[in-house]
Amino acid sequence: MTTRAVTESDFRLPEYRDAKVDEYEFRSDGKLVRKDRWYCAVISITCLVGQSTRDFEIDEVVEAVRVLAEKEEGWIEVEDYLPQVDCTMSIRLSDGSILHGALFEHGIRSTWKWNDTVFHSIVAWRAAVLPS
Repeated sequence: MTTRAVTESDFRLPEYRDAKVDEYEFRSDGKLVRKDRWYCAVISITCLVGQSTRDFEIDEVVEAVRVLAEKEEGWIEVEDYLPQVDCTMSIRLSDGSILHGALFEHGIRSTWKWNDTVFHSIVAWRAAVLPS
C-alpha cells in the first residue's frame, strides 16, 4: 500500500491530468480542445519541413509545404494508363520509392528501365520531374 494521498487530478483522464482550465475551450462540436492547437500545428509543420521553430515566417512554411505537395501531384496509376510512346519518366515503385529518369519502352513486352535495370513493380508514373 502507498502512503500517497488521493488528489482531484487522480480522477482525471490522463490527457487532462496536468491541464490548466484556461488553456482549453470547447470547439463548435462540443469537443474539449487546446486553445493553442493551431499554433502547435504550425510549429509541428515547421519542424517537419526542416525549418527553425524559433524564428520562421508563415509564408516560408506554406511555400515549403507547397513544394512537398507538388511532388505528390500528377501521378498516373499503371493500372489506369500506360505511356503511348517511348519516353523518360519518373516512376513510383510498390515500396514507395521514386526513381527519376526511368525509360518506358514499347515492344513485345513494354518495360520500365532505370540505369539498365528492368523494373516490374511499378505502381505509378508521371512526366519526368527532376528532384529538388
